[in-house]
Amino acid sequence: MFDVSSKMKKNRDTISTVWIRFGGLILFGGVVAFGGGCASGRITADAVYFPSSGTSARVCHLKSFNRIDDVVAIEPTFVEMIRGERFASRVESPGGIAAHGNQLYICDTEQAVVHVWDLSTGHTDRLGQTGEVLLGTPVDVAVGADGTVFVADTGRGEVVVFGRDGSGPSRLRTSGGGLFRPVSVAWSLGKLLVCDLESASIVVFDVGTGSVAATFTLSDKTGDAVMPMGVAVGSAGEILVTDAMGGRVIVLSEAGELVRTMSQRGDRIGDMGHPKHLDMSDDGTVFVADAEFARVHLYNGAGELLMLLGGAGDRIGGTPMPFGVAVVDDSSALRRLVPVDFGAKYFVAVTNSLGSKRVSLFAVGEGR
Repeated sequence: MFDVSSKMKKNRDTISTVWIRFGGLILFGGVVAFGGGCASGRITADAVYFPSSGTSARVCHLKSFNRIDDVVAIEPTFVEMIRGERFASRVESPGGIAAHGNQLYICDTEQAVVHVWDLSTGHTDRLGQTGEVLLGTPVDVAVGADGTVFVADTGRGEVVVFGRDGSGPSRLRTSGGGLFRPVSVAWSLGKLLVCDLESASIVVFDVGTGSVAATFTLSDKTGDAVMPMGVAVGSAGEILVTDAMGGRVIVLSEAGELVRTMSQRGDRIGDMGHPKHLDMSDDGTVFVADAEFARVHLYNGAGELLMLLGGAGDRIGGTPMPFGVAVVDDSSALRRLVPVDFGAKYFVAVTNSLGSKRVSLFAVGEGR
């Protein structure tokens, strides 16, 4: 077993001198802040480019924040100012994150809620704070095509389902009375994929009936022990699972057969330490939050490292301990933050378990 923590601590400062390939170009990795901040009441980007030097940056850090009004300029009404409604939603201890349309859904394990933040209006809401089912330890969230919200709640040992129309909540759990510890969820075409840490498997629920449609035991697929922490579904139906024990991503077919693995545990560039959640963009880029190495790894569909984002430390552009990742397809509100010389294609939001700012927002594009 590699002593990853000590070796990566020594290597973090040298990562900026490593050449890595992204999109067919050889780029120079690194992190340098280029200013930013607010001026005249207008919210502007805290721009940090990745890589910081070389041919062209492909990712730009826009903002790290704890509240929606740190990102979206909001003019609260007098009543909202008196009641404090507009500013009540603050992330304290974020877990998983999901994006659906203009809304961000952020699990907060300390407050036992899911924050719902509208990027276009600044409106905020909370799920699981009131009603017949109160959340226990919400660690991940997924949103269906119709707006149904699925919350992996390890404290309750079930997935709590909130209907878009306000119906429910209902609950999904495995049958037989065995222990069920959902740590990540992903929605795909009427199916909900749940990463169950207790059985080290992916449990597939039929959303319409609430019954278990399939169970994929990961050790049976890989031939060794697995500690699954995150699950995502690609555009072609492939299932991606992070393995915290093996420092890798396991890729299964839609039918649950092993296709390949990506990365491994180690201290070389491209290796991972303790991967948490992940997401995949429409262009095939896989984003993996690595809590131990304080980085977000970007891989292509073949498992080749493209580049690294973030870094240790509570600084602009950093990801002190990344946990959740969500690809945000587009948002007019976020585009207002993008520097004029950067061509953003889509956005990525990352939650952090440490640091003064718990959500980090990046733009992925064609570069400067």
